[in-house]
Amino acid sequence: MSFLNSLNSRSKAFKTNPSRQSPSQFQLRQYAEATLGSGSLRLAVLLPEGEDLNEWLAVNTVDFYNQINMLYGTVTEFCSPRSCPEMKATDEYEYLWQDSEKYKRPTKLSAPDYIENLMNWVQSYFESDSVFPSKIGVPFPRNFGQIIRTIFKRLFRVYAHIYCSHFEVITELGMQPHLNTSLKHFVFFAKEFDLIDRKDFGPLNELIDTILQEGKKKFTMLPVRTFARALPTARLAVRTYATAASTVPPVQLFGVDGTYASALYTAAAKEKSLDGTSKALVALGDIITKDKDLTGILSNPALSSADKKVVVEALSKSIPSSATVSNLLGVLAENNRLSLLPEIVAKFSTLIAAYKGEIEATITSAAALDSKTIGRLENAIAKSKFVGAGKKLKVTNKVNPDILGGLIVEVGDRTVDLSVSNKISRLNTLISEAV
Repeated sequence: MSFLNSLNSRSKAFKTNPSRQSPSQFQLRQYAEATLGSGSLRLAVLLPEGEDLNEWLAVNTVDFYNQINMLYGTVTEFCSPRSCPEMKATDEYEYLWQDSEKYKRPTKLSAPDYIENLMNWVQSYFESDSVFPSKIGVPFPRNFGQIIRTIFKRLFRVYAHIYCSHFEVITELGMQPHLNTSLKHFVFFAKEFDLIDRKDFGPLNELIDTILQEGKKKFTMLPVRTFARALPTARLAVRTYATAASTVPPVQLFGVDGTYASALYTAAAKEKSLDGTSKALVALGDIITKDKDLTGILSNPALSSADKKVVVEALSKSIPSSATVSNLLGVLAENNRLSLLPEIVAKFSTLIAAYKGEIEATITSAAALDSKTIGRLENAIAKSKFVGAGKKLKVTNKVNPDILGGLIVEVGDRTVDLSVSNKISRLNTLISEAV
């Protein structure tokens, strides 16, 4: 599985095999995690007394790799060869890839291709017992320190690219504290063991200086706003939105569809077009629901670029005009994610409902309920602990004959199943267990 595929699945992070890990490595990892938990990043990077320097470098390098892996995983849907055709931080800093196998000369690559090659290159070191020995008593190579320096120099470039090219997405997803803390830890560690030259911090020099100056004063995490101010404003003018609270999605969503819905919400909020975007998405959802053939087209992985363009143009013309939704359709087409449209529409609806202070309740019954019954149920739900004060309740009645009778009430992420089918299922379970 390639590195980028692993990011899409959100499942890959390099971990040393516990059965092959020496007691010293395990204890060092425990020490690092315990010290990090105290919030003192300056203390967390210090070499524990009596421990081997190479062991400490190895354990922390693996951990930083995992951190960067996960951080880049949050923006990989927005980092494509089209959006990031070059591996850049700012215009003054473009990184070319070179290794000893496929790319023997410095080569221009798109950001995702560069990062995929970088992470696979680091992974190959981790998997080599001659570089990262896993057996007790096997020494580290003499040039281990230089290998770590090269790894750190290259891993920093991923931080630089995220800050300079994807800080908006990080902001929209509420990931700034995680990114900032990870970078601060990385900088303190690199500084403590002289792993990166100052010139290699180039695109983030002002930010790095702020981190180090703050570190001299106290061992606490810098506020998000301090990081935002430290970013070089002349080169990162688009980063001024870091604290725009009104554009932050009202609830946290998960999954790839949730990421897209959240990013769309923030973009629409900044453009002050939430209502227009919502109407366009509702219309889009209606079209997809009514046209079963369209659902098959959207989920077809064999669509050519030309076919995707036709689909996007047709959908854009079929809904109320919305630049944000049109942009969304273009990004989804480019990333082969058009099949996610129904889920994105549903999750954006959740965000809009939360923005308006609405709580959605779904009542499933075996047969359609009359308005009087729905009214009584709505009144009862509104007074329950599931609906907060000042919230507006929006009730939908769904019909499912399979439940046989009774009701299933869903309010937000809570479900109360009072259906006959559920009672029969529980009864059958009790009978089976008794026998």
